[in-house]
Amino acid sequence: MFDTDKQVDNRALTELMNRMPQNHSVGKNNAFINRMLDARFLIPAQTAPIQGMGERENTQVVSIVDDTVMFLPVFTDDGGEHYLMAFTDWDELRKWPGYRPNQQTIVCSYADFSEIVMKQPNTYPGFVINPYGQNLTISKTQITQIRSRIKRAYHAARAPKQDERILLGDPKIFPLEMAVECKTFLRSRKDVTAAYLMLMIRGSKPGYLIVLDCTGDYAELFSDMEKFCVRFAKSGMSVDFAPVPSILGQQAISGRTPFFVKWKK
Repeated sequence: MFDTDKQVDNRALTELMNRMPQNHSVGKNNAFINRMLDARFLIPAQTAPIQGMGERENTQVVSIVDDTVMFLPVFTDDGGEHYLMAFTDWDELRKWPGYRPNQQTIVCSYADFSEIVMKQPNTYPGFVINPYGQNLTISKTQITQIRSRIKRAYHAARAPKQDERILLGDPKIFPLEMAVECKTFLRSRKDVTAAYLMLMIRGSKPGYLIVLDCTGDYAELFSDMEKFCVRFAKSGMSVDFAPVPSILGQQAISGRTPFFVKWKK
């Protein structure tokens, strides 16, 4: 949490938000959810040493990091409910009435927001993205629905067990036939933008890992691909899948070039 090193670039997310009709169900918009899971948001903040703690108007104490208290201003709706605020960029942040020159900010992910909301259910009913712009609310109910969706995707991807050792690398002999079959299949789908393929050793068992960037249902995609990918795996080798927004997916694709990109034929 409070990652100040990550660059904030949410252009893909804001484009999707601009195309979403009012009162649209976030839970049914797979493209938006996938981008939100990978997003980093700006949050205005106030900091004070522990010994300097005092009342802060319209703020909440969120965390203590290195003996520093983080106060995050909240957005209050017409019903008096207090929502955490998430801004996609500096232009949106400047719309906040409390914005000041040299504004202190921190950077949080969707996971950070959902953790705060779910751990403090009586304090926050959710968080709101760009409250003075698109004003898109993510409620506790929607967070619960998204968590269930992620669990289904990770189950389909056979997520690593706790303390399970995983090694990733390039296969000595690239599984060309599998890659060609994957490309043919992925070109027929409008919801997949990129795919990566690599060698993965899970524990002591070798296999292949395919990481996919998808705007649709990951669980369905993994199931469809597994049906034909296993035919190309050598005896004793498995084929596993992971979504790009997952921890494994992010680690796996770092520094790698996808073998399939949507705009390449």
